[in-house]
Amino acid sequence: MRAEDIIEALSGETRRRIVSMLTRKPLTLKEIADMLGITPPAALKHMRELESLGIVESYSVNMGPGRPRKYYKISRSVRLVVTLTEDSLQIRALEIEPTSTSPSKDIRERFDEIRERLESLSDLNSFSETVTRTSNLIQDIDTLLLELESVESHLLWMREEILRNLKRFSR
Repeated sequence: MRAEDIIEALSGETRRRIVSMLTRKPLTLKEIADMLGITPPAALKHMRELESLGIVESYSVNMGPGRPRKYYKISRSVRLVVTLTEDSLQIRALEIEPTSTSPSKDIRERFDEIRERLESLSDLNSFSETVTRTSNLIQDIDTLLLELESVESHLLWMREEILRNLKRFSR
């Protein structure tokens, strides 16, 4: 799932409301249309777009005689990360999922070491040494950021598992 697609899909208020409603529970097209006060064909247009982008998915449930009911639900958990600085714009969609790696115990130590190296850059007099140390420092920061994102993704997944269990018991 591309971050740009998520931003585009959620740029309209109606789709944001649909996605928000689906975070609570799966809904039929008629339920969505009724809750939004729009026609089923208008709701279907939004659902097809959200489905084509992989944000929602549909499934059918047999409710006895007659046609099965089609429900829509959020297809997967994603974290949208937007980083805007004076120097760059980064937009990424990160899957929220369990990871097989555990965070290293020395994250705090690595953070402190990076901060000390950053502070020592002002003491350098050579341009080439400054470039070399700065490049290494940026590489170490990026490595640590990737590890922290992995930890955050796993923590968000754990939180989601807890909420799923609570939903199961509240029915």
